[in-house]
Amino acid sequence: IKRLIGYADTWKLIGNRIKVFGDELKEVNHIQSQLFKIAQRSLSDMEATAVTYSRLRRGAKELNLEHKEMLQITETVAKSFIVSGSTAKEARNATYQLSQAFGQGALRGDELRSILEMNQVLAHAIAKEFQLLEPNIDATIGKLVELGRKGLLTPEVIALAIFRQGKDIE
Repeated sequence: IKRLIGYADTWKLIGNRIKVFGDELKEVNHIQSQLFKIAQRSLSDMEATAVTYSRLRRGAKELNLEHKEMLQITETVAKSFIVSGSTAKEARNATYQLSQAFGQGALRGDELRSILEMNQVLAHAIAKEFQLLEPNIDATIGKLVELGRKGLLTPEVIALAIFRQGKDIE
């Protein structure tokens, strides 16, 4: 029974995170359903999946992302942890760290270290995309810490990397 109550609480929490954006109940239910399917397909934690989505959604206007793209990025992030060989706990923790980077405006410090340790696939995608965006800057995985320290790994760069490199990750 405790487990069932936990699932119900998580479902309600996720719904509340989506309602914050002013969606109608029908849309909230649709988004929850989509996030549940993403969590199932990617064998990810539902709450961590929802947190990734909600942090992306907060910056959607600035990132110029449509709903479909936010869901695609959310799923790619979740799947990248599987491809990287992360445990469920590692993936959950690193997903929260990545979500914090979206909320803070840059991937650096502990958030970046977490991604570098737990998700080399995503780190490689970010480095590859940064190199495409800024060909004059050496953007290898080894240089990501320096780029992060300078505040250059913005949510725009990260979202673009995940979106563009998604097919390679999956």
